Amino acid sequence: MDDTVKKGCHPTAQKHAAFIAQEMLEFAESGYWTILPYSKVRHLPGLRGSPAHMKEELDQKDRFLADHSNWGVNEHTLALAPKEAMQFRGTFYHLLYLIRHADPKYGIIYLAKFDLKD
Repeated sequence: MDDTVKKGCHPTAQKHAAFIAQEMLEFAESGYWTILPYSKVRHLPGLRGSPAHMKEELDQKDRFLADHSNWGVNEHTLALAPKEAMQFRGTFYHLLYLIRHADPKYGIIYLAKFDLKD
């Protein structure tokens, strides 16, 4: 882990360091994350690192990502989310099914997707 921490974040994260600092603070204030200094947790067994990364968008706000493909994070993560969760591949097909089988007596189907953070 020490080498991972020394390596640092993805170059896109370094380019957007101020934005990421603000995002991390908002996530912590919302109760999603707890931010701790590495020096206080480096001794914990099984500690994994997820370097920061930015997905740079053309027509919308750039998005902060934590890259869980590195250092075994994905392999040691328990998939506890319901299969219907959008990020776990089931929601799109479930929605298509519901739309296709909706009772027409209730009228036109409208669909909206929201990012709760925004």
